[in-house]
Amino acid sequence: MAELEFWKLAKSYGMEGSSVLPTAVMGPILGNDFSHSSAAIKNMFEGKMPRLLNLAFDYVDVRDVADLHLLALEKEEAISQRFIATSGQNITYQEQAKFLKKEFGSKAKKVSTQVIPDFLVKILARFDKRLAMPATFLGQNTACSNEKSTRLLGWQPRSGGAAIIQTAQTMLDLAVIKVD
Repeated sequence: MAELEFWKLAKSYGMEGSSVLPTAVMGPILGNDFSHSSAAIKNMFEGKMPRLLNLAFDYVDVRDVADLHLLALEKEEAISQRFIATSGQNITYQEQAKFLKKEFGSKAKKVSTQVIPDFLVKILARFDKRLAMPATFLGQNTACSNEKSTRLLGWQPRSGGAAIIQTAQTMLDLAVIKVD
């Protein structure tokens, strides 16, 4: 909705512009106020996700989102274009958990890699409304392409895995994640 309003406003005032549409944002955090995407990392470390849903997300590092915004402002090729800010990698919760366990060892001892079977999630979704929407996306590939951003603007994002690791590292450094 906000993007549609931006385009209407730009047209009505004869302005030029471009839009940057980020996927799930990860990367270094500045404090206790962080994205919904990053909350899963905290929950994994604290053992609040003992079983994982078979969901995958396309992540992007917050620093890469900022870089893409700057490129879209600076480059003429960006005028009147829409750019998806994504690493281009579809990463499941289970893959995230494996990255965290490998990178952080004993600090990630409460991180589970066990996935709840899709059929069970769909049954549970009938009784638990919190599972209703996620159940519709189980096992789906939600990958987006960053081809336009890289081709037109020369943008080179970090990997989704690196963004996940950076999220966890800063959460640990700032004591946002409490580990035993």
